[in-house]
Amino acid sequence: MLDFRPVTVADKPLFEKYSYLYGGRNCDMAFANVFCWASFYRNEICESDGFLLMRIKIDGRRKTGYFEPLGEGDIEHAVRLLADDAAAAGEPLRLQSLSQGFAERLSGMHLDKELFVFENRDFFDYIYPAESLRTLSGKKLQPKRNHINQFMREYEYRYEALTPAHGEEVFSLLHKWREGKNSDNRSLEVEENVIRTGMENFDALGLRGGALYVNGRMIAFTYGSPINEETFCIHIEKADTEFESAFPMINRLFVNSLPEKYRHINREEDLGLKGLRGSKLSYHPEELYKKFYAIERDSTEMTIWRFLENGFNADASNIASYISAFYEKENVFILNEGEIPAAAIFIHRLKYEYGSIPYICAVTVMPQFKKRGLGIGMVKRALLKMFDAGEAVVMSRINCNRLKNLASSLGFACAGEVSETGVISVAYPFIWWEGNEENETVFRVVNAKEYLQRYVGYFPDTETEIVLHDDIIDGNCGSYVISGGRVSFTPGSGDGGITPYGLFRLLPLAGKDFIFED
Repeated sequence: MLDFRPVTVADKPLFEKYSYLYGGRNCDMAFANVFCWASFYRNEICESDGFLLMRIKIDGRRKTGYFEPLGEGDIEHAVRLLADDAAAAGEPLRLQSLSQGFAERLSGMHLDKELFVFENRDFFDYIYPAESLRTLSGKKLQPKRNHINQFMREYEYRYEALTPAHGEEVFSLLHKWREGKNSDNRSLEVEENVIRTGMENFDALGLRGGALYVNGRMIAFTYGSPINEETFCIHIEKADTEFESAFPMINRLFVNSLPEKYRHINREEDLGLKGLRGSKLSYHPEELYKKFYAIERDSTEMTIWRFLENGFNADASNIASYISAFYEKENVFILNEGEIPAAAIFIHRLKYEYGSIPYICAVTVMPQFKKRGLGIGMVKRALLKMFDAGEAVVMSRINCNRLKNLASSLGFACAGEVSETGVISVAYPFIWWEGNEENETVFRVVNAKEYLQRYVGYFPDTETEIVLHDDIIDGNCGSYVISGGRVSFTPGSGDGGITPYGLFRLLPLAGKDFIFED
């Protein structure tokens, strides 16, 4: 049995004894990253048979993952130990952030359960020659030199080494940087906690950093730590975007302050963000350090992978990011035909102006089971479960040009039909339908009484009577009276009444800005 324990700052010498020799240039193998993210990922380590092993909670949630074992010896035995640890917790083996060399060795191992190994472009590290970032020489980097020259012409600036004493200024700048970004975004809060941990343990972690000032005010800061004797990793870089070219300026000044023994600079991954990817590529990396992942083929997660691969025009990175970071058992419901997975419905939750609602992200059917009504049947069953749970309204996205009749037959109304709705904005943490820009947001009243009570809570002066007929949810059928801020309901057939589609159009709680709940 493996004796995992939480990572502490005192583990730095132990961790680096292994990571400097066996961790390659992987930013995830920088101890400063391991420690500063430990409260989120709940990082744990242990030594066993000449290897350092690390266990995490993937994206800070319930699913357990393991990093590549670092050390010398029987690597297959080390992987078996991890598989046994996962099995003891009732989970499949999930391996994270693997080097290409280890991934190739993994494919040749004779394990009890076969693994599916894949790369994820969103998490490739960007490695640059330090000299290139110091000098920005050459035609390709001329635009960067132009930005820096412009900055030097326009501003009186000074640069100094970052220390723990800069903490107050760091967080003042960080809060300014966050202005205009979604304050409810969990990732921003997590990152702030990571930076706080780094600043509070700056010296113990061996961090080095820089601060850029204009007119006596900090406008940019950065810091990082060594991954090995030749590679330095930049963990954090923030700047006030009101100062044009502050990012390239702080980057160049900081790299020039590093000891010359660091011949390579790792600027970490782009997380699949297009703007960040473009920025990192514009510095022309010498290497994209590939990272691989592995999960058991005989696992629910691989079933989910096959559903998304068959149902959507999505690449492996999108599917992998969803499975590792967002998928939980309660979000996906699978219908089997015999013992074969035939259809699946994906449901997450959104927050918006009018509260929290379920969101049907996807309904997908395996090719051999299409044209049997399985997808529609799953939507209907999901609606009935939502009704019993007291859900007021559900949201989804479809191509209203092609599927409007199907949507309305299920009681959904396209948001574009409701003039009060305006432009719908959803902060999607994952995209499967890339290229399907024609998809529109649709809403469906689920539990009509709960919906009307919620509506009255926002519009208390509403006075009306409604007869509702719902072909799918019998419990909605009947008469509703809204008066004095209250909703009364008399069950009945609802014959001749409006449908849920009509109810939503009559009294819409559509909203404009939606955020995924974590």
